[in-house]
Amino acid sequence: MQPDGLVSLRLGEHVRVAGTGWTVTFREVIEDSRCRPEVQCIWAGQIVVRLVGDHADGRVAALVLAMPAGSLGSGLLGDLRVEAQVETGSPGSTYVLSLRAGVPQPASPSNLSGVRGRVTIGPMCPVVREDVPCPDRPYQALLTVRDAAGREVARVESAADGTYSIPLGPGSYVLTPQPPAGGVMPRAAPQPFEVRVLLWSTVDVAFDSGIR
Repeated sequence: MQPDGLVSLRLGEHVRVAGTGWTVTFREVIEDSRCRPEVQCIWAGQIVVRLVGDHADGRVAALVLAMPAGSLGSGLLGDLRVEAQVETGSPGSTYVLSLRAGVPQPASPSNLSGVRGRVTIGPMCPVVREDVPCPDRPYQALLTVRDAAGREVARVESAADGTYSIPLGPGSYVLTPQPPAGGVMPRAAPQPFEVRVLLWSTVDVAFDSGIR
């Protein structure tokens, strides 16, 4: 596809964005709580999808988009600005995503500062013994960031090795790790943090597995 063009992707399909080096994959539907047409609902619900980008230079990026029913979602996949909307699909049927990708974004003040860190989970052994190593493991988790006014400003999933990176402008924020859908454990506490001009803050997240 050409930059700023529009393409339809089925779940699992990918597309190369010409001239950018990026290939974008519609990887996963994380949540679909949209109200069904035959049901009367108080809340219209939302759909949450994960896009993965692979760059020709070896970079890999992931973007989680939460879209209220009937709405667009947008964000940065690496340095690639993308917009998406689910055209069709529901649990048990094929999902089709409408995707638009722009040209890579040049560095800006908000891309030169932010928060990054590593997400782990532990303990991973039923009984922890001093003579038996049982280190915490990297963990893929959904992380949300809210600003001082309580507005959600970012949503990202940590990578397979537990690392994450979120570009943010200077300010005060709260990072909230999300438990698995419909579950209580594992869990991790929200963490406030500050971002300063042209600096990256480090916030490591430790999930409690609940194993004792």
